[in-house]
Amino acid sequence: MNSRNFTEEQKLFRENYRRFLATEVAPHMETWRAAGIVELVAGGARVAFVSDAGMPAISDPGAALVRACLDAGLAVEVVPGPDAVTTALVLSGLPTDRFTFLGFLARKGRERRAELAAVAASPVTTVVF
Repeated sequence: MNSRNFTEEQKLFRENYRRFLATEVAPHMETWRAAGIVELVAGGARVAFVSDAGMPAISDPGAALVRACLDAGLAVEVVPGPDAVTTALVLSGLPTDRFTFLGFLARKGRERRAELAAVAASPVTTVVF
């Protein structure tokens, strides 16, 4: 098929998809990956961010991508689906009318003990990973 039959969006995707298709956006690389993806979206590409952690951008490297898109004035749409936070909350049987989500706690030591003590003292249901 001749490239002149493609829409501009298809051409942009065709030229750039190898750079980002199934790319990892891990915490140590989220900022520079986000910049490249924002560039593609600003150029007219449509991008979907999918996370293996449940809802993208909740305690997830995708938060940097969402922030970068919003800072660039680009539209961000959310397609809700199953997410770990609300699933854990519902399955816990604990009150769901008010809750706190803390994400990942410190892995060990004094800081972790302090965080767990704060959770234990909290009057609301708390979700941590």
